[in-house]
Amino acid sequence: MPLPVLTVTTALLTTWLAFASSTAQDDADADADSDDCGELVCLYPSDSDKTAKFAEGDQLSARSRRKEAKRYRKRKSVELSVAVRGSRGSVFVDGRYLAPQGRELKPGKHELEVRDGETVLALGVLTIPRGLERLEVVVHGDRSDAS
Repeated sequence: MPLPVLTVTTALLTTWLAFASSTAQDDADADADSDDCGELVCLYPSDSDKTAKFAEGDQLSARSRRKEAKRYRKRKSVELSVAVRGSRGSVFVDGRYLAPQGRELKPGKHELEVRDGETVLALGVLTIPRGLERLEVVVHGDRSDAS
């Protein structure tokens, strides 16, 4: 009698695993097809009317950072969270480590760098618009050619 129960359980498990893998693949395809996704970085603002930008490969000088900080210092802060998918990585914003729970930043241009040890997964300038409450950045480490 235990043999049919085992067969049914195995069949259900196989069906569930096939569904879960197809759902994960659909999520990955949706991320890649989304209009706010670049080659490595996807941006998800809290307000769909405002668009954040990521200029891959660009860097800010110390003077540019000071100028942006002064320009936006009285503006409302934006909650920034960065997630790394398909790889591990440490996130740095304006040269400072960003903890996994995120941080509040002023709008404007900020240098974003994601590293796995000495390997740079993503580097560029993130432009955060004014009036945004929250911005989620997803870095796809598995798409990086540095791996």
